[in-house]
Amino acid sequence: MGGVAAGNEPCRRGEIHGPEAGNFGIPKKAGPAAVGIAGVAARQRGLVTRRQLVAGGLSDATIHDWVRRGHLHRVHRGVLAVGHRRSDMETAWLAAALAAGAGAAISRRSSGELQHILAVDELQWHRSPIHLTRPGRSARRDGLIIHSGPLARIDVVEVAGIPATTAARTLFDIAPDRTPRELRRAFEEAEYLEILDRARLEVLCAGGRGHRNVAALRALLGEPALSLRDVRSRLEALVMAICREHRLPLPVANAPVRGYEVDLLWVRKRFIVEADGGRHRGRQRDRDNERDAELARAGYLTRRYSAAALRRPRAVAGEIREILAERSGGAVERSGGAVEEIRRRR
Repeated sequence: MGGVAAGNEPCRRGEIHGPEAGNFGIPKKAGPAAVGIAGVAARQRGLVTRRQLVAGGLSDATIHDWVRRGHLHRVHRGVLAVGHRRSDMETAWLAAALAAGAGAAISRRSSGELQHILAVDELQWHRSPIHLTRPGRSARRDGLIIHSGPLARIDVVEVAGIPATTAARTLFDIAPDRTPRELRRAFEEAEYLEILDRARLEVLCAGGRGHRNVAALRALLGEPALSLRDVRSRLEALVMAICREHRLPLPVANAPVRGYEVDLLWVRKRFIVEADGGRHRGRQRDRDNERDAELARAGYLTRRYSAAALRRPRAVAGEIREILAERSGGAVERSGGAVEEIRRRR
């Protein structure tokens, strides 16, 4: 982000360190203004705009003094972190959207990464510019690439409190810069996560004459949507991959339990993992809740993971390890002979 923190210490884009959010370190002498500013910051991942500070009752001189004293840290021009500098991708994306102004949304590659339809390098993300789209002029500054162009309301969605272009608009925007293979993978990921509006993408393609790779998008739209079986199998495979990578005991897939077939089962631990995709809602959710309650009475713990949750494999692996340890009363066994022993018990 190329900003300047207190003491003239430069801060890179996305770097926000210090006290935890909520404990912003705003001077008590600021009075009622402090409460209002802290409230805004709490809703915006510890970020505020200069306009919000002025609207909250701070003068330019006070803002400058707070920056000097370390109560505020410049992240982008017109965007500051309040009392801390936290480092994570979501905060960087929100800061970028605030810096780009009203009507702006994270777009293109950055939106694809935010919505998990494009892979992101969690170690190198801070080195890449953030893409945004807004009506008006395009610009490049502070690690931001701001594209100009019309942006209909139907093409904007809020993801974790961050305005971003929808999956359909994102696929349309990134198509010229992707190979057909890369585009297919992103398309399938959007379908897999059940965030793709096929009808809207068709409309965008219809108005995209001369847009490179529109033909590839139309070909993908001509294929049938992923079936529930396809989504379920991919989610199950991902859980199994997580267990192998983190050396957790492997579960049995599609195991029968009290008249039900569960996705993944650790037999001795009576622990079930269900990979839900995006279909765990409405009547299906009610049926699943009834089944989970019945299995709980029989001593089985069920944990459901959405496709989005499984995009954070370390967190999932850590939770599974903790649950297995809790249900065994000790350390978790490593994978190896565990699966064979479980299968012998079936």
